[in-house]
Amino acid sequence: MDLYEQACVNDSKKGLEVAIRIGFPVMIKASEGGGGKGIRKSTSRDDFENLFRQVQMEVRGSPIFLMKYADSCRHLEVQILADQSGQAISLFGRDCSIQRRHQKIIEEAPAVIAPSEVLEKMEKAAVRLAKMVGYVSAGTVEYLYNPNDQTFFFLELNPRLQVEHPCTELITDVNLPACQLQVEQRDDDDDGMRKDESI
Repeated sequence: MDLYEQACVNDSKKGLEVAIRIGFPVMIKASEGGGGKGIRKSTSRDDFENLFRQVQMEVRGSPIFLMKYADSCRHLEVQILADQSGQAISLFGRDCSIQRRHQKIIEEAPAVIAPSEVLEKMEKAAVRLAKMVGYVSAGTVEYLYNPNDQTFFFLELNPRLQVEHPCTELITDVNLPACQLQVEQRDDDDDGMRKDESI
């Protein structure tokens, strides 16, 4: 059984066992959810099964993960770009903390809520992740950031160019859709992103 399957919860009974083990409150999240769909906060065993079923119904057939609820956090993300030769870069961070019902409504770049050394750690972690999993294309690594103790927690890697990519383009002067196409169309004898073209 691979790590991904081990992390998934298939039914509410198993989910409740995991929630009790990690401690309430927990977030119930459908892997294939998005835009505020397929995510619920459970505060106790009393509401868990009902909320678990709601997530199952909202995003049918999606694997479901449980995460310890992180209070007072900001939602930060790092734009990445990776090619077929294993090179990956980060293009700074964005702050998408202003949300309604777990759906982003305002995106800001650069992210300024965290100190520069913490943002640098987030960027380096995002690049390491992209290289570790052999990711190719533009993508976004999302984190929860706790400003009280300056810790951050991995949320997900979005394997696509997100609608908020113009925020990054405005601060980097990089055309991300064009870069994405260049990565996909590069010749086999090319060694990836040339050093003189790096950002």
